[in-house]
Amino acid sequence: GQLLTAVMDTCTKDSILQARTWILGNADSSQQAWYVGQFLLYRAANPDASCRQRLHVLYLMNDCLHHAAKKHATDIINALQCVVVAILFLAKQADSDGTYRPKFEKV
Repeated sequence: GQLLTAVMDTCTKDSILQARTWILGNADSSQQAWYVGQFLLYRAANPDASCRQRLHVLYLMNDCLHHAAKKHATDIINALQCVVVAILFLAKQADSDGTYRPKFEKV
C-alpha cells in the first residue's frame, strides 16, 4: 500500500524502483501476481485517483513488465496484462482536456 501510494503521489525513480522490486520479489505465484494486478486496478479505479496518479500506475506497470520480461516472470506479466487496458482506459477517461495524451502514447 505505502509503496504504491508513493508511486501514485510522487512517481520518482526511487519510488518506482522500490515498488517494482517489491512486486517482482513477492508476486512469485500466479495467485499472488493476480492479487497484485487487481490491487493496482483497484487503486487506479478509485474515483479520487487523478489522471496523473493513474498515469503513474501505468509507469510502474510498464517498468514491472519490462523487468519481468527479462526475468521470464510469466505470472506477473500475465496478471498485469489482464488489467493494463482497464487502467489505461480509466486514465484516458480522466484526461478530459487531453493534457496527458502524449504521455499515454509514450507508455
